[in-house]
Formats: sequence, structure tokens, C-alpha cells
Amino acid sequence: MSPDKEREFFQKRMLDLSDRAERQQIYTCSNFLTPLEQAYLLSSKEQFFPFYLTGGSDLATRKIAVFGSEALLGYPFDDPIRVMQISPKSEKFAEDLTHRDYLGSMMALGIDRSLTGDILVRGKEAFVYVLESIIPFLSENLTTIKHSQVICRETNTDIPQLEIQFETLTGNIASERLDLLVAFLSGNKRDAAKDLLSSQKVFLNGYLKESPGQKVDPGDEITIRGYGKFIYDGIRGESRKGRLFISVRKYV
Repeated sequence: MSPDKEREFFQKRMLDLSDRAERQQIYTCSNFLTPLEQAYLLSSKEQFFPFYLTGGSDLATRKIAVFGSEALLGYPFDDPIRVMQISPKSEKFAEDLTHRDYLGSMMALGIDRSLTGDILVRGKEAFVYVLESIIPFLSENLTTIKHSQVICRETNTDIPQLEIQFETLTGNIASERLDLLVAFLSGNKRDAAKDLLSSQKVFLNGYLKESPGQKVDPGDEITIRGYGKFIYDGIRGESRKGRLFISVRKYV
């Protein structure tokens, strides 16, 4: 399916949810959306019944769209997002597993990616935002990741492991253009950074950006598909030749 057809199909699905929420005066919500899908939704939000995006945490990358609000509908929303804790049966023999390992094992069970949100790896454990509907299936069937036996169970959403964590990155760039920041953050040359922009893999504050000359301001959030999510903290100094020393936080 072409990108235009994919976008058209996505817009139709979202309009169906929006129309149902408005017509029946009930909350409706999507599955977890990719950053690109969220950008599509935000770029045409005037077409929809009022909605908001939530992924279980303030800096979630994958989010669901919730159509409706308590002010409009008169009752609170029952959030379907839950957190699954994946722990080794024996920590002594547990492998060091990556985001890719956890995701791959869930996909191997036939779970649609849209039913799972962000995956936070914390030491020998992982915490996965999921839709409530798949908790019984995961609890029963997700028993092995690579060579490690694991236990999968629902946990609280207010535990320390879910607190936002950052890795601070510092470096220098010629200016605060988006393509230069993308090159720095992705570890690529400028031409490769422009390719990331043109292939719709870069988002600034949730909106799809394809223009390499876009200026980035302190506090802006940059998401690069395949590389992660970042918060630009701004200029920390300047070299004699005019290069800018910058600081960025990467969400981990």
C-alpha cells in the first residue's frame, strides 16, 4: 500500500472513532499509534471530535488517541493502558536483554504491535505499556525471551522504575537547524540526516517535519524513528570559530 493510501486508510479509521464518540456521546479510543500516525492526526485535528493523546507516561513515544473528554461527556475516562512487568525467573542466570529482544518475543506470539506501547528496560527487567485486553494472554504465554525464562505480570503504574530517565548528550554543531541536530543525534552525516527528514522519520514536538532548515528551540522535543526521543536543552557555549556547544537529553 502506498504512503498516501495508508494515510487515507488511517484517517478513515480515526474518523470512524471520532464520529462514534460524537454520535453516541461515549469515549472511543484507538490502539497505540506510531509517531507518524500521531502526526497525521494532529495535522488534521479540526476534522475530529476533540481528542487527546496518552501513552501511560508524559514522554511516551507510542500513544493512543482518546476521543472525548469529561467536560464534553460528563463522566471520567476509564484508561485502558496498563503496565506489564517482565522479570527473569532466575536473576542469577538471566541474560542482558534489549528492547529488541522483548519486542521480538511479543511479536513472535502473534501480538499486533499496536496493542503495545513503550518498552522500558530497567536492568534485568522490562516494563511494557499495553492495552488491558492483552494482559491475560501475555501473562500466560510470554514465558521465554531468548534463552531466559521470564514471568510476566501486571504491576502498578506509580513505581520508581517507571520514572522518566535521561542520558545527557553534549556536542557541537554549526547552528540550531533541525538537520544538524538530527545528524548529531543519529550519529549520521548531514546528507543522511536529510534523508531521515525526507523519509518522514523526524518529529518536532509531535509534528512531522521534513524541512532541514527548521530552527530548534530549547525545550523542543525531537523524535527520530529508529534512534529515540530527545529534549533539546539549548546552547551551553560557543567556540572561537562560532560553533555551538549544545546539551540534549535522550529519553531511556
